[in-house]
Amino acid sequence: MNIIVRLILKSANLCFNDEGEMLKKTGLTSFLILLSVLVFLSSCSGGDEIKISEFSPGENNIEVVFSNDIAPADTVGKWSDTGFLTIEPHVSGKYKWLDSRTLYFSPDAPLEPIQQYSVKVTNKVLFNKDIKVNFDEQTFKTKSFEVLGADFFWSPQKEDKSLNIQVNLKFNYPVAPENLKKYLEVKLNSE
Repeated sequence: MNIIVRLILKSANLCFNDEGEMLKKTGLTSFLILLSVLVFLSSCSGGDEIKISEFSPGENNIEVVFSNDIAPADTVGKWSDTGFLTIEPHVSGKYKWLDSRTLYFSPDAPLEPIQQYSVKVTNKVLFNKDIKVNFDEQTFKTKSFEVLGADFFWSPQKEDKSLNIQVNLKFNYPVAPENLKKYLEVKLNSE
């Protein structure tokens, strides 16, 4: 910027003494025109463009941090139904601004395991302000469904001299036992 200002001053044929007084006045019109162009170009530099500076999907939430303050002070800390994000496959939930740059999304139900999601920030985050934005689509995948552990218990049955076996399975996601029954298969000696 300093080089551009010197170039403009030189092209306008202006000189200044040690007290900052202008010595030559030739080219004052050219100087003002060039200075106006410089001001215009610096306003178009995109310095006020709002971007996503951090995208953090959690196990059951999404946090988006923007490069600039964006949310009005009266919205910070309050839950909202406003669709600040478009999530595919669709996920409904609530939003809260943690501060003027940080948007927090809490889904109504846990995110599906082994699912690829795409997230787009909508212009609703601008609160009707005319601001230049650059919101790239964000993607993430939830964790695979895993068995974290199994506890086996057995007890003999006196009536028919058989064994009663019980297994407690621990998963990384909540599991409805009635749904799990469809996918379980018990085998003894590979049969």
